[in-house]
Amino acid sequence: MRKFTGRFDSQVPAEVSMEKDTFRITVKNDEDEVLYENKEESYEYQQVPSLATALNLLGAELTDDQTQFLNEALKGDKAGPAVAKLIEVFNSDLKTSAKNNAYQRVFTAHKPLTEENIGNAQASVVRNFIKLNGVSDESAIEALKAFSPSFKDYTVADYRGNKGKR
Repeated sequence: MRKFTGRFDSQVPAEVSMEKDTFRITVKNDEDEVLYENKEESYEYQQVPSLATALNLLGAELTDDQTQFLNEALKGDKAGPAVAKLIEVFNSDLKTSAKNNAYQRVFTAHKPLTEENIGNAQASVVRNFIKLNGVSDESAIEALKAFSPSFKDYTVADYRGNKGKR
């Protein structure tokens, strides 16, 4: 199952509410020194009141009849609790995704970029390219050099010597 990312190309339905919450964050450098700390970093997340609204948020274009059918057909003692649980799970995922995105944004803004981080990121890109395209590490690096300036001086030795590539 594909994890919901909280990004949509469609317009946000009017029924979607924006909620606010906070999280605690501490960003440290490699020497364990605190670079940034906030006990109440705020973020916003979306919440939907119904299955039809969730479907609209995901890009479905429902007619008024379809929306009414969903609201009427999926209530009651048998279907209602399951639909309520589905909406609860969907809303929880919206909140978690928004929190994770906000946390990563704050963390990235305060965490210094080291040569090791860059090397690990490059090795990860090469590894993913190899997996997706079924090519050798040499071929992957040559192909990446053609598309990304950050790989201009990257070598097979750099890739093979990176401890974070496994």
